[in-house]
Amino acid sequence: MLASVAVIALCACTDDGVDPAPPQVVTASTTPSASATTGSDPQGDTTVDVSDDNSEWSNVDVPDGYLGTVGISSTGNAYAVLQDAKGIQSLTVVGDDTAAPLTMRPAEIVQNAQTADDGTVVYGLGDDDDGEFWVKQWDPESGEQSVLYESVGVGASWSETALVGDSLYLTRRHDDGSDCLDVLTPIAVGAGTTTLDCAKEGETLDHLRAAPDGTISYLTHPQASDCGALHKVAPGGAPQTVASGDCVSRGNADGTTVVWTGLPPTGDLGTNYFDAPLSATSNGVERELGTAAAGSTLLCEGSVYWLWEDFTPPVSPSEIRRWTPGSDTIEVVYRSPDESDLNRFSTSAPQCGGDRLWVERIGWRGDSKPELLTLPLD
Repeated sequence: MLASVAVIALCACTDDGVDPAPPQVVTASTTPSASATTGSDPQGDTTVDVSDDNSEWSNVDVPDGYLGTVGISSTGNAYAVLQDAKGIQSLTVVGDDTAAPLTMRPAEIVQNAQTADDGTVVYGLGDDDDGEFWVKQWDPESGEQSVLYESVGVGASWSETALVGDSLYLTRRHDDGSDCLDVLTPIAVGAGTTTLDCAKEGETLDHLRAAPDGTISYLTHPQASDCGALHKVAPGGAPQTVASGDCVSRGNADGTTVVWTGLPPTGDLGTNYFDAPLSATSNGVERELGTAAAGSTLLCEGSVYWLWEDFTPPVSPSEIRRWTPGSDTIEVVYRSPDESDLNRFSTSAPQCGGDRLWVERIGWRGDSKPELLTLPLD
């Protein structure tokens, strides 16, 4: 159930100069058995009241040794990384008892995992000792796996990956030292890569993302700066720049919507990446959406989601917020139930998969059990 709250001032500018009515903030609380709770709005001039329960959210039981989720399958299973007492990692499919965990070697770190059209899992694997990196394909049913890509030996570098249909996109450092976006099609052992774009000399290409419609987005920026330009590659299209200007620090794009965070503020304690200005454009309309944790934005089921933090003591709630293009409303779809910093949980950026929204919560205390929460998206 959504409860009305005060208006948040959000700037919107259309091509004809007409300013639509500013979006409002409404909230769907997920605080179990919560009484009325008040938290500050991101711009500090409104309040958000939380007074109902979390009946729409479900808590997925996670295995012992759970470190975190590295991907969500299209069928709604979470790919989780486990770690044993010796620090050895393994990759498992949460909710699928037929798939035996895939155990890694010492110092190997699992990166994002995605489901291919044939049901196999494509994941990145980096060696923390020597910097080598592989992209592997794993069949959870048979346990078999193969190497699709590797960067080994002198000059090895890690990659970010994104899977769209039968194409694997990856950031890759070429022999000349340039950072590039390559694509491997089809996803098969021995298939060659094609280069789609490269950063300019002295720049980095990273923050690779895939939208549900198959659009790929990525950032290019100077190596010593968080600010750069956001680009996208539509299915079958060529790279194009979709956001630039004073500062674009992170972002996502699909066929109609672009969302990005700007320059995070810097103070006595350093850069506050949890309080970056948030903007979006959709069908020619630009919105200023308050603030967000840099890099937390998500495009899912036609809406924009992001992580918002309130650091007002003594309570420091986290929220997952949602804005749907064309709407004048920002919804708070998750608000953390933390009562103090002593038993606080860190809330992750949202993930999307299996027609659900996914959020992780990791406790600050050593005896806190990690939480994996899901919300159906109707």
